[in-house]
Amino acid sequence: SLKLAIGHWVIWALGIMLNMTQVLPDESWLIKMQDQALPECLPFRNRHRADVAFIVTMAGRIIQMQSGFAMLESAYAQPNNAANIMMKNLLDLCIGVLAFYVFGYTIAYGETVDVGVADAGFDLAHWFCCFSYATTAATINSGALAGRVAFFPYLALSTMMTGLVYPISARLVWGGGWLQQMGFIDFAGSATVHLVGAVSALVSTMICGPRIGRFPEYRAWRRPLSWVFGEKNRDQYYRVPEDPVEKKVFIPFRRCRHPVQLLFGTFLLLVGFLAFNPASTFSITSGNDLVMAHASATTLLAAAGAGVGGMAYSMARTRSTVVRVPELTNAVIGGLVASCACCTVIPLPIAPLVGL
Repeated sequence: SLKLAIGHWVIWALGIMLNMTQVLPDESWLIKMQDQALPECLPFRNRHRADVAFIVTMAGRIIQMQSGFAMLESAYAQPNNAANIMMKNLLDLCIGVLAFYVFGYTIAYGETVDVGVADAGFDLAHWFCCFSYATTAATINSGALAGRVAFFPYLALSTMMTGLVYPISARLVWGGGWLQQMGFIDFAGSATVHLVGAVSALVSTMICGPRIGRFPEYRAWRRPLSWVFGEKNRDQYYRVPEDPVEKKVFIPFRRCRHPVQLLFGTFLLLVGFLAFNPASTFSITSGNDLVMAHASATTLLAAAGAGVGGMAYSMARTRSTVVRVPELTNAVIGGLVASCACCTVIPLPIAPLVGL
C-alpha cells in the first residue's frame, strides 16, 4: 500500500509539471485585469524580457543610492540640519521624478526613443533607469548646500537639475547630440552625471558662500567677482553668527560628527555603484552579459584601489598609523566616479590604478 501511495503521488506531481498550459490563479487574474485596462496601459514589448528585468532591478538599486547620499551628507552636517538633509534627498526623488517624466526625458531622448508619456510604446524600463541617473546628478547639490540655502530654493534648484540641466547633458552625450556625434564616450556618466552635478554644486556654493562660522578668516567676493556671484554680505557675516536666532542655534563646526554613519553611507553608495555602471549596458542578452560582468569587476577593483590610496594618503598626512574616516570614504567615492567612464574598456589590472 505504501508503494501504491508513492506511485499515485509521483503520477500526480508529474501531471502538474507536464501541464504547462494550465493558467495559474495569479496569471488568470492578471489577464482579466489587462482585458479591462485602457489601451495606453497595456504592456508593449520593445526589449527582451531578461533585459527589462535587468534594467528595472539595476535602476531600483541606483535609486537606493539616495539613502547612501543622505547618510553620508548628514554625517557632515550640523545636528540641527540632519533631518533637513534627509528630507531634501527624499524630495529630490519625489519632485524630480515628476519633472523628468513630464519634460526631462523628452529633452534628453526626444529624437532617439519613443518618449510619449501616455504612449503604449513608451520604453518604461529605459525611462526608469535614466531617471535613476538624473536623480543621482541632482542630489550632489544637497550635500554641497547643506546649511547654506533655504529649503524651497533648494527644491527649485533640484527640479531644474533633474528636469533641465541633466537632460541637456544626457542629450549631448547619449541622446544623439553633437558630443556623441564627435565620438565622445562616457559609458556610465562620469562626466554626464557626476561632473554635471559637481559643477552645479560648485557654482551654487560660490554663490551662497561658506557655512556661517566655518572659516573664521573668510573674505567675501570682491569686485568684479561680487557682481558675478551676487555677493551682498560683508566678511563678518560668514565668520561668526550675527543674527540673534543664528547665535541661539549655532553649533561650532566639526569636520565629521558621525564617522560610523559616514562609513555606512559609503557602503550603500558602493553597492549602488555596482549597479550604476553595469546598468549602462541596458542589456544582458546578445553577449552584453559579459560586458556587464567586466564593468562590475572593474568598478569594484577601482574602489579597492581608491580605498588603499585613501588609507595611504591619510597616514602620510597624519604622519602616523591613524586613518581618518573622511579621507578614506572620499577616496572610495572618487574612485567609483572615476571608473564610470571607462569601466567596460580598461583591463582588470589597470582598474585599481584608475581608482587610485
